[in-house]
Amino acid sequence: MIGKPPSLSQVPRVALWLGGIAAVTSAATTFLLLTTFLIGTLSYGIALASGGTPERLLALLFLLAAPLTVIIMLDGYFGASLSGWIAWSYPLLQPLSRALTGAWLIWLATSRYSKGRYSAGRSSPAARSPGS
Repeated sequence: MIGKPPSLSQVPRVALWLGGIAAVTSAATTFLLLTTFLIGTLSYGIALASGGTPERLLALLFLLAAPLTVIIMLDGYFGASLSGWIAWSYPLLQPLSRALTGAWLIWLATSRYSKGRYSAGRSSPAARSPGS
């Protein structure tokens, strides 16, 4: 038979203190992760915006993800209850932008390789001597 859970007076104070530290650390880590994700997403979107059509498409997706990250932060930390916007857009936007980024990187690598820029028979520019 399962008994009642212990009351707060029965839980050692150390356990409550450690649990509080874990909650604060978890919240701080999540905030730091979301902030760096926001900065990275914005930077990646801005960097890709000046490229060709595939790069501009990726830039648009990443720049659309940045406001969603801000909404997640506002919702989670200030209770802004804007999660209706996230419920349909974020699960669609993130996998799509990641898949398109992967396809773009593969396309970029294969197109450069096929043009001879990175062929196995040539040395890299860094490995060549300055006079050659």
